[in-house]
Amino acid sequence: VNGVNAHPLFVFLKEKLPQPSDDAVSLMGDPKFIIWSPVNRNDIAWNFEKFLIGPDGEPFKRYSRRFLTIV
Repeated sequence: VNGVNAHPLFVFLKEKLPQPSDDAVSLMGDPKFIIWSPVNRNDIAWNFEKFLIGPDGEPFKRYSRRFLTIV
C-alpha cells in the first residue's frame, strides 16, 4: 500500500487524492507504527481509509479512518 513496493492501484489513488477530505492534517498517531520507506504525506495512514470511485472510474473522494460510514 505504501513505500517502494506499493501496489500500482494504491499509487494511482494516492496521486489522484493526496489526503483524506475529512482529515487533511494527520498522518499517523504514533510514528513507531510507520514501517515503510519512504514516508510521504499522501500515504495511507490506516487500514480503514476509504476511496470513493466515480462511475467513470475516476477517484472522487478519500476518507480517513475517522469518517463514520454507519450512523
